[in-house]
This record gives sequence, C-alpha cells and structure tokens, in this order.
Amino acid sequence: MKKTFTLNDLILYTYNETSETDKKELTQAIKEDGFLRKQCRSFRKTKKLLDDSQISPGDNVISNILAFSKALKVVKLDNFHNVEYVMN
Repeated sequence: MKKTFTLNDLILYTYNETSETDKKELTQAIKEDGFLRKQCRSFRKTKKLLDDSQISPGDNVISNILAFSKALKVVKLDNFHNVEYVMN
C-alpha cells in the first residue's frame, strides 16, 4: 500500500526534518509522482530564496535600541528585587 504524503511532509522533507524512512519513501514518491515533484521543486526554490535573502533592521531601529540600552539602568536594592528604569 502506498503512503499518502501531504504538503507539510514535503516541507519537512525540504528542510531535512524527516525520519530516514520517510525520507526514502518521499524520495521515491517524488520520482514517481509529477505533482509531488513539482511541489518539491517549488518548495526548494522558495527555501533558497528565503535562505539567500538578507533582512536587517533600519538605521533608526538600531539607533533606538542603542539609545535605550544606554539609558537603561538596573539597580539591585537590599531586600528588594532588581529595579529597572530608563533615564531620559
């Protein structure tokens, strides 16, 4: 009996997150099934685009984070928990 694979199975396969047994079965199913082959190719292309993309925060976001970290002060008080405050 043939095992039925879902698109979620293909995504796991694309990211190498399947068991060895499932990997072998999916590899064979992809060879035999044109739809699975097409979907797998599409997922691989999408994964490559995601892996190749470089996303970074804007300069203003970095400036805000640095300003906040410079203004933050944490003080440990006797018999109390840490107190955090931002000095403006």
